Formats: sequence, C-alpha cells, structure tokens
Amino acid sequence: MKDLRQVLPMFSICSSNTFVLRASLKFLAKTDRTILIESTSNQVNQDGGYTGMKPKDFSKMVIEEASKFGIPSEKVVLGGDHLGPLPYRDLPPDKAMEKAKHMVWEYVKAGYRKIHLDTSFPLGGENFSYRLAAERQAQLCEVSEAAWRESGGEPPFYILGTEVPPAGGGREYEDYVTDPHELENTVQMTEEVFKKHGLGDAWNRVIAFVVQPGVEFYKNAVRLYERKRSESLKRVIEKHAMVFEAHSTDFQPLERLVWLVGDGFHILKVGPEFTFKFREGIFALEAIAKELFDRDFGVSKTAIDVMEKNPKSWEKYYGENEKVFWKYSLLDRIRYYWGVEELREALGKLFDVFDGVEVPLGLISQYFPEVFYSVLEGDVKPYALDLVEAKIQDSVKKYLKAVS
Repeated sequence: MKDLRQVLPMFSICSSNTFVLRASLKFLAKTDRTILIESTSNQVNQDGGYTGMKPKDFSKMVIEEASKFGIPSEKVVLGGDHLGPLPYRDLPPDKAMEKAKHMVWEYVKAGYRKIHLDTSFPLGGENFSYRLAAERQAQLCEVSEAAWRESGGEPPFYILGTEVPPAGGGREYEDYVTDPHELENTVQMTEEVFKKHGLGDAWNRVIAFVVQPGVEFYKNAVRLYERKRSESLKRVIEKHAMVFEAHSTDFQPLERLVWLVGDGFHILKVGPEFTFKFREGIFALEAIAKELFDRDFGVSKTAIDVMEKNPKSWEKYYGENEKVFWKYSLLDRIRYYWGVEELREALGKLFDVFDGVEVPLGLISQYFPEVFYSVLEGDVKPYALDLVEAKIQDSVKKYLKAVS
C-alpha cells in the first residue's frame, strides 16, 4: 500500500469474528481489490479487549487467514477504529489519555496503517469542546507518528472528526445530520491544531472525516440514507481534497450504499451486519438439525444462558424481558458471546453432526432461501459450513458492488 487514497472507495470489514473474516476473505480472494479489515478499541487493545487479542495478535491472525486464500499481505490494510480513550472513558482524563496513547502506539507498531482517532466525547465529567477533541487527536497523532518512525514501513493515514456515531449502533433514535458549517469549522480548527503540534506532514495524510450522514441502526430499526440531506456536506469536504468515512452503514440497501459512495462517503464501515448473518446461519442450521436428526443442540438456549450470566455487553441496550432482542436485535450484541466456552462447545457439536452431510434442497430453500439458487447453479455446496459462509458472503457482495 503506497497511498490509501489510491484504492478508494472501499468498504471496511469491522469484525473480529474469525468465521466472518474467513468467509469474507474467501470471497474477496476472487477479486483483485485491496481489503480493509479493522478492529475497534473495545475489541482489541493493549489489555486484550473483549476478544483477548492485542493489536499484534489481531494483525498476525488476519495476515495468516488471508494467506490461506492466497491473498498477499500487501493487499490487506489493517485499520484501527475508534482509537482513543473510549474504553477508558470512566477514568480521570489524564489516565484515560495515557491509556489511549499506549493503545495507539501498539496499533501502529503492529502494522495498522489506517488510523481512526476518536476523542469525540468528554472524560470524567469535564467541560468538553471540539477544540479539546482536536488537541487530543493531535496528541494521539504524535504518538502514532513516533511509533511509525520507529517501526518503519508505509506511513499511517488518518481518519478524524468530532461527530462520530456510537460504535456498534445507536441506543436511541436520533434524526440528525452534521451541519456543514460545523464541519467546515472543525476541519479548519483541527488543521490549525495539528500544525501547531508540528504535524503538517501527518495532516497531509488525513484522508477522511467522520460525520453523521443520517445513517444508523438500532435494536429494531434502521435509519436509511437520504442523499438530499448531505449535498452541502459533500461540497465542504471536496474543498479540502478529502472524503468521508461513513460509520454504521450496516443493513443499508444496496441502492443507498451506492448513493453514499456517490456523495463522497468513500469508506463504508460495516461489522454487526456480518455477525448478524452469521447468527442467522447458525440458528438456521440448528433448525435443520432438528429436522434431520431429531435433536436440539441447544445453541440458542446456551446463548441466552451465557448472556444471562454476564449481561455486561447487552444490558445498556435491552431490558431483561426483551429476550427476543437478546437473540434477534439488529445491534447483534450476541456477537460478544460466541467465544464463551459453553457456547463455543455447543457450536462445535452442531457443526460436527453436519460433517459430510449434504443438506436436502428443500431445507436449504426453507432456511437459507437467499442461497438456494446458488446451490442449484453449483456455486455453493450444500453443506453446513458452505451455507453459513454463503449467507455472510451475500452481504459482503452487496458492499463490494456499492464501492465498485
């Protein structure tokens, strides 16, 4: 990768789910595109994140998985999403920023070269301002530049912005689009702060700003993109020779993704939609197993059990009596639990029983309808693993079309 701008537009696979990554890489290996894979500061950090992986671990895993499908490392761009004090926002500001600097250092040293610096929220009850956010972005950028100079290789490219949609989807419906005047002021102020910190060269590698284009998904709703509401935003960002990065584009129809790209949103970020499709595939296999083997493998029940034991990853989003959303919400908070031992064991037993078993076409039509004709054409094999992969790849294909 010489200059990330040369391979835009592109979509970003924001997931640490190995099944999702393998399915995506397997599909994208058939193309000649540069592949962007990101981890968030909550998933992967110097403390292990909720995945237990540090940046070097995630980097190693992604490159190894890509090589299995013949994808050279130079075709894979690693991105760090929401890098900043987000995982440490309950700490005092100074301590939170020290942890954030350590995180950014580890990300860049591990070979990540697309760096989203997110300081768009107050810490410890302080009086927050956009200038403070810009100062903190510059401080983190200084660390990133130092880490790059020490580690060598291609330089990092930066994504900035102060109006950043919440990671992983919204909690409450908000009908809001970034004001173009605020965007202009933010870009100018951030450039001023960066240059004050001696980061003029790094500023030349700021390729995109994150704004709110009126796109979001919730536990039971999707806010669809309306292009007329962002026409003036496009004029602002083009003046600065940059593009936009669109967060939370999960579940947008293809036509609206194409509109986003046409309106300057040249990086489309998606993650929960892919793990949502993975969950759909697993539950579909569980239903097929009941038909074929007259056995309940208890995957969905185990999922509820482990979520009940550890509510940390869903309690801010759903109520205790909303178990239908525990499993079926578009926010897909269940994705945080697939690595729990009990659920991993239940999943393993489910896949084991399908080993070498050809799934009847009628059951494929019933539980994997979007894959049925691909099976008839011979593009997808009628086996459990292939069916779940194909369901994920169906979403991957949508994003590939949008950026192509």
